[in-house]
Amino acid sequence: MKTIRSLSFLLCVACWCCAAPPTLPTLGAAASLRHVMPSLVQSYETETGLSAPQITYGASGKLVGQVLAGAPLSGVVLASERQLKRLGERDLIRGGTIVNLATNHLVLARRGAEVQRTLTAVAGDAESSPLAIGDPRFVPVGRYAQDVLVDEGLWDACEPHLIRGGHVAAVLAYLQSGAVDAAIVYGTDLHGQSGLSGAPLSQGDRP
Repeated sequence: MKTIRSLSFLLCVACWCCAAPPTLPTLGAAASLRHVMPSLVQSYETETGLSAPQITYGASGKLVGQVLAGAPLSGVVLASERQLKRLGERDLIRGGTIVNLATNHLVLARRGAEVQRTLTAVAGDAESSPLAIGDPRFVPVGRYAQDVLVDEGLWDACEPHLIRGGHVAAVLAYLQSGAVDAAIVYGTDLHGQSGLSGAPLSQGDRP
């Protein structure tokens, strides 16, 4: 039985007081949630009768950077506990407002109906058929992808040939356009993406 690699990501909500809040609160959300948040917003408005916050999307690291620079965000939904800690270190999190919302898993995504090649095979061909990941400096899914490649002993071989995206949407765009042969993204990133399929990355890199 295949055991899915336990590289799940943590969504967290943090809130702080803004000096001059907008009319409606603005919530910064990880780019990987762009297909999920609209339905959540609609459900919130239907159930409460209230206007939902405005949503702006970006890489978790860049959202935190915006907050540290004084952006008037009322809260953030992040895909990285490490990025959340950056806000805590600056005392920007209001007490009692951190909520664990969900987890996710990584997949090896490719164009077509089925993914048959293993990560080892894809990484081995990275020089001629590039692999796309999120930029590990800013994008949690990129850091998790780097961890997988390091754990499998594949990072050194494929690192010079990786195509890095500034957020998950960019990584998917590289794959959809044919600029790369495969990409490592979250499983939920493939929801609603026609022409793409993904295989969960499993321990031992089993196909």
